[in-house]
Amino acid sequence: MNGRCPTCGALHWVAEQVLHPSKNSRSPYGMCCNHGMVALQRLEEPPEPLHCFFVGNDAQ
Repeated sequence: MNGRCPTCGALHWVAEQVLHPSKNSRSPYGMCCNHGMVALQRLEEPPEPLHCFFVGNDAQ
């Protein structure tokens, strides 16, 4: 992924940019935060059992 939403920091492919963003748009991407219209709080650390998917390196 080679693009980052300037509003929420989500990673995107540059090809996912909206071709004609509105003048009020804060972001060229619309799939993550709807051009800055949705604001979710960031989790400091993912809850279990999701945490093991991020840090685990077992064979499963």
